[in-house]
Amino acid sequence: MNNLESLTRKYFYYWKNKNVLELSKLLDDEIILQDWENLIIGKEALINFNKDFYKKAGKINLDVISLNYFNKTSFSELKIDIDGVEIIVLDKFIFNEKNFITNIRAFKG
Repeated sequence: MNNLESLTRKYFYYWKNKNVLELSKLLDDEIILQDWENLIIGKEALINFNKDFYKKAGKINLDVISLNYFNKTSFSELKIDIDGVEIIVLDKFIFNEKNFITNIRAFKG
């Protein structure tokens, strides 16, 4: 397994298990996350966003349908079920030279 694939899978594992401590270890301090509803800048802001999200969300299930990578970028198609509501998401992660995630773009659909 490639290192980027391993790091990407760790991110998803920690995210679905609501483990913000381990999740934060994968993120660059200046990370930017943009999805179909949010733009979050900075590690602290993203961790706080996730903490708030976890308070509202019950059971989270996440299945990786496919995961590919090229250079310092990974692309993942996901099936996410939150409290019985299922969505398909495409995530694009960009990593820096230290293998911290610097950018996450998430597309719904």
